[in-house]
Amino acid sequence: MFGHQVGGPVPPRGAPQPLDVGVVEALPDRPGGVAADDQRTLDRLTSAQRAGELIADADLTYPTEVLCGALYYRGLLSTRPVDEAAIDGLLDMFMAAYAVSP
Repeated sequence: MFGHQVGGPVPPRGAPQPLDVGVVEALPDRPGGVAADDQRTLDRLTSAQRAGELIADADLTYPTEVLCGALYYRGLLSTRPVDEAAIDGLLDMFMAAYAVSP
């Protein structure tokens, strides 16, 4: 079985995970924290949808989680940077799926 960075076996899927205090301390120190970031992102995407820039009938909740989750993963769990290339790649992927065709 695969081991993780700190060693030892990976717990079975769905098993309770211990809370890593270092991860919690690294989360954004802003009013509302991560949930507020997700909501602000969803609000901006919904605004673009209302303006006709994104597919009208798309539920943007899951895409918001994918966009935010990828950035949180890079920032907190990966050694790869959250840089312009990462953000541009995510936005290109999102727009390819949800932008209204010209």
